[in-house]
Amino acid sequence: MVYILYFALLIIGALLTDSRAFGKRYLFVIMLFLFVVIGFRDTAVGTHTLGYTEDYMWFAISYSIT
Repeated sequence: MVYILYFALLIIGALLTDSRAFGKRYLFVIMLFLFVVIGFRDTAVGTHTLGYTEDYMWFAISYSIT
């Protein structure tokens, strides 16, 4: 649902931006929103995220031992 909203904002912004200065600010806001969505996602969301965090923890432990 969040990604559908995100891509809808991208399409609306692409259609409405006509000045270059507003386009750069709009791009910055959209990139910031995507960063927040990706950064604050829980490990229970999605099918791969838990596997990635478990792999990261395993590698972190194995490197700290040596």
